[in-house]
Amino acid sequence: MLNSITAVIGAMAISLTAANAACTLTEGDEAAVRAAAVEYVDAWLANDEARVMDLLHEDAVLMPARGATPLDTPEAIRAFWFPKDGPTFEITAFSHEISGVEGCDDIAVVRGRQKELDFSFGDDRYRNLGANFVTVYRKRDSEWRIQWRTWNDVGTEKVASDDN
Repeated sequence: MLNSITAVIGAMAISLTAANAACTLTEGDEAAVRAAAVEYVDAWLANDEARVMDLLHEDAVLMPARGATPLDTPEAIRAFWFPKDGPTFEITAFSHEISGVEGCDDIAVVRGRQKELDFSFGDDRYRNLGANFVTVYRKRDSEWRIQWRTWNDVGTEKVASDDN
């Protein structure tokens, strides 16, 4: 259900932009939005919590895959992505392909496909088997920040364990 709602929201945002051809992103803004999407991947590859969190708009909402509860506060997002209790989490490989960028004024929608996501959780290593994503960016102080992000995925497989 949540993925359907997310798809509708993304489609509406893109449709509204397309319907108003006079209102499009400037070339500079599109380049900046694409750079923000690259920075998102780079921040995760650096496993830099502060850098990842700084990419979020102050009222960001994450809508995780598989019907997980939406996260609508910085504290909830931080606890989801960077839990303080439990095993160490580290991204070891991450790449995505952007399929399109649409926008108007201070809002942009980026859609694409995650091509690679490998991570360790404690002593175990995992590979995400692929995902689609939609990210809505909003300008804050001339910087593009993540307002909403949602993704779906086909699952994750365990690829190794240090205790085997």
